[in-house]
Amino acid sequence: DKARAEHEQLVDALRRINLDVIELPCDEKHPDGLFVDDIAVVINGTALICSPCSAPNKPSREGELAVVRQVLRKELGLKVVEVEKADETKLEGGDVLWTGREIFVGLSERTNMLGAQAVAKAFPEYSTTV
Repeated sequence: DKARAEHEQLVDALRRINLDVIELPCDEKHPDGLFVDDIAVVINGTALICSPCSAPNKPSREGELAVVRQVLRKELGLKVVEVEKADETKLEGGDVLWTGREIFVGLSERTNMLGAQAVAKAFPEYSTTV
């Protein structure tokens, strides 16, 4: 209940400063769904769908990907790009930072070099540093 109240306060604060907030329905089958920044990297009208890792003993995050992919494509009209070699590529959006001029990708347990390369390929107009 406390987390839901804090979420509502955050959404209200964002709307008060005139930001559009799209709320996705809660899905109890995907408890990591609140980490929506893991799912996609969005830069200038292009959304790269990531391949976030599922934690041990937790459900696959594929269901989250499908919902976010649909919202990005159909509701927001973004160009959606998928990572290649999804079974080998690890990429979480939380490991990516876009400064407005360049992209930084951190390597971690959740993002590998193939993931960093996927970011560079999806956004070739920007320098990507690993």
